[in-house]
Amino acid sequence: MSDLFNNSKNNYVMGATPPCENLSDEFIFEFLPKEYVGIVNGANVPLSMFLGDIQQVVTDYTKEKKLLQSGEITYIPGLTKGLIQRTQVFDIPYYFSTIDKYFLMVDLSINHYRNFRFTSLDVDTSSNYTLNLDIDDAINIDFANNGVGLTSYYDSSTMSFQGNSAGWDFDVSNVTVTLIDASLDSSSPIPSIIDASGNRTNQTYVLVEDPSVGCEAAKYLNGAMLGFVLKIEYPVSTTVLCTDEWIYYNHVPNTKTYYESVAVDTSTYYQKFTKTVDVGKNGMGDSSVMSAGDYLDLITNNNEWNKVGQFYSLVNTVDLLNGDENNLVNGFYLYNPHDFDVMVEYILIN
Repeated sequence: MSDLFNNSKNNYVMGATPPCENLSDEFIFEFLPKEYVGIVNGANVPLSMFLGDIQQVVTDYTKEKKLLQSGEITYIPGLTKGLIQRTQVFDIPYYFSTIDKYFLMVDLSINHYRNFRFTSLDVDTSSNYTLNLDIDDAINIDFANNGVGLTSYYDSSTMSFQGNSAGWDFDVSNVTVTLIDASLDSSSPIPSIIDASGNRTNQTYVLVEDPSVGCEAAKYLNGAMLGFVLKIEYPVSTTVLCTDEWIYYNHVPNTKTYYESVAVDTSTYYQKFTKTVDVGKNGMGDSSVMSAGDYLDLITNNNEWNKVGQFYSLVNTVDLLNGDENNLVNGFYLYNPHDFDVMVEYILIN
């Protein structure tokens, strides 16, 4: 019989029998002795591959086994989140990018966790030319006095905030900058703005965040791993067909982009959304975060589940210690849609 791809080397062989026949006579894929995998046909091994030379240095590992009941969904999070120093960056408007940072006032809000509690803090501070105190120093002194492990940096184009330790999460918002003009400090080179009634006008600007150059407190918000080996065992039963020996899996990204239809007048448009995926968030998400339920609904409605039968394995390469690579394997959902239970066993490495 000619092979499927009409290959002259005959590397591809078409089996002449349908699936699920008597296994004693068929071509079977098996793990073989002495670190091989191959195709077995009775006493013959027409094809094999040696796997004994695969090696990967690991620092952490675990092995688990669990029963995945009919209709059950479980999440395999991996062994690391890749903790890094969170950074937020806000753009400085061009029309006051040349202003000396010794003549600025800043007002902002920061939300963070402290002693296992969610804490909100308002910062309202000012630079001081006479005391040689620029706006960076003023903000950072305020942070230190309030026990906030955060450092502010100001330059001609951005104002940024970076966590002092990897994995510490925070959110800076409502960043407002006011110029210190000559009416507030005689040393200031910034002229005052006086309206028609003779009143001074504050020169105040609300900074806009640029999320494209910031980063979260972890590379892998939902967990990741260097690699894994997954094995699924199905019930030995005449009622379970071999063609039903599969379950669903889906690797979860940090962010998810999707489109929703929007009706405008008599036309329908599709609006693009990008949200952070948080598999630990129950209930409904919000305008920026997609909860576990939201994510599962989305991938189900868009047929984004993948099937795996008896075995699934993947080993990637490590991230550089101080690099920006995202090489690790994202955590994944397993879903058993059948009316029978299955046993899943897996090894995770990192």
